[in-house]
This record gives sequence, C-alpha cells and structure tokens, in this order.
Amino acid sequence: MSDPIDSKFFEHGRVTIGLVDDVSQLASLEIVMPYCLLQTITPQLLSAGVIDELRLNDPIAVWFPSLSNNRLSPLVSRVPDLDRQLNEALTQEITRVIKIFSTVNQYLIDPTDISPMLPLGVYVKYTYRCRFDKMLSLLEGINSIKVVGVGEFQVALASVLSELCHMTGDITSLPL
Repeated sequence: MSDPIDSKFFEHGRVTIGLVDDVSQLASLEIVMPYCLLQTITPQLLSAGVIDELRLNDPIAVWFPSLSNNRLSPLVSRVPDLDRQLNEALTQEITRVIKIFSTVNQYLIDPTDISPMLPLGVYVKYTYRCRFDKMLSLLEGINSIKVVGVGEFQVALASVLSELCHMTGDITSLPL
C-alpha cells in the first residue's frame, strides 16, 4: 500500500488500515480515539479481535461533547449564551490541565503512568487486529451502544471496512 487508507472522526480521531493479510484474512488497524469511547466499546472490540499497543496519542489532546441549551436544566437554559460560556470555561480548564500533563510527561519514563489522572476524553492510540469476517459483527455490536461519539467511530470503522473490501477484492467471506 502506498498511502494509508484512513477515516477521520472528531478533531484527532481516526481509523487507519495498517497491515492486511489476504490469505489469513487478518487486518491490523491503527485507531486513535477518546479513551472514554474505547472503554465503552472494549467488550465489542475484544469479542472480534485483539487490542494491542495502547498508548497516549501524541500530542496529548482531549475530546468532550459541547454543551447546548437542550442539555441544560430548564432552570438555567434561558440565561443568554450560557451554553457558550460553559463550553468556553470547560475548554480553558481542559487546556490548562493538558499543559500541566504535557510538562509532567517530559519527565516520565513511561508516559502512560499519567493515563489514570487525565480526563476521560484524552485521545489514545492502539492497534486493533481482527479477521475481516468479524468486522461486520463488530459494527453490529457497536450499533447497539447509544453513547455520544460511538456513532462517529462506527462510521469511520465502516468506511475503512469498505476500503478493505475493495483492496482485497473479495467480500464473499463477509457474512452479509
């Protein structure tokens, strides 16, 4: 493969095809996503493949859903620009925390030591290995999860699966 085939989601999230073995029908995907979403879909991922080489993404960044008036209590939803003010305050605070951890990260032997202290939306990078024929069941399993952000990952994964099918030229083994 000359150029990596990938599908992006959110600011830093992506699913990239790594290695592909047509004979064994195994694929290796490089995935970058918020840690909280990885924790949400881990059972589905492990039912279809293996998660390997989990590490913090570089540069350290954090994803969080923006607040809107429809997510605020009716008691305060009428305050003008409250959603914008809250989103700005959250962004400033998360930026401050990330700067602190980026500084601390320079002094650590293993940067993953700070993972439990970072916000849950911190981006992580990992390698995911699975058989082609397990990917559709993985997509189906993820489809049942109704958590903000999971749908965007599912679309990125489906896009990469489509490209994988075109690359290998054989989708007959996929249970349609």
